[in-house]
Amino acid sequence: MSYYTYVNKSLTRIEDLVQKLPENWKNVSGLSFFSDEKLSDMTWAGYSDHAWVPFETFDFTGYTHEPDWFEISKNNIKAEIRREKKTKLVEVLTWNGKNFIPDNDTKVGLSFIVSSSGADTDTFSWDFIGETSTITKADAQQIIDFINQYSNNVSAVQEEIGQNIDNAATIVSLQAVNFVPSWPSTIFSE
Repeated sequence: MSYYTYVNKSLTRIEDLVQKLPENWKNVSGLSFFSDEKLSDMTWAGYSDHAWVPFETFDFTGYTHEPDWFEISKNNIKAEIRREKKTKLVEVLTWNGKNFIPDNDTKVGLSFIVSSSGADTDTFSWDFIGETSTITKADAQQIIDFINQYSNNVSAVQEEIGQNIDNAATIVSLQAVNFVPSWPSTIFSE
């Protein structure tokens, strides 16, 4: 999903922060359902000379903004990426075709299996989403490792984008940042 900002075209002024399109804005419901073409001229909504423009592609040459607009917009984008990260960290994961939620209960239960059993071949019943399966201690350790690797990779993606945003010193350099994260795969299979 793209980022947008609201501009006054006649005054060549940026009037709102870089953000995802709000669902509702002033007298307009479902703003995110309109095409970029429709958003590029808000006269139909009663705001002549105003537009919601795609941040990544709009030419801001000659546009002015409030002194803190750039840094606050950068922080706004980073906050959105952090929200996406939180969603990814509780997304359903798949281990060898079996789905599970990597929540604290899962981690604690699997850790208990690993710490309380002797041999890697000891077996246990484990409730996946929609099915109960037999897993070994080695399987439990593999699932824990997958959860940890997935979580670390999600964090690394978010940190890299945040660093790229922090390094942007101009609107043009911020526009060059890829705001669409390449999140890691939620699927593990041997």
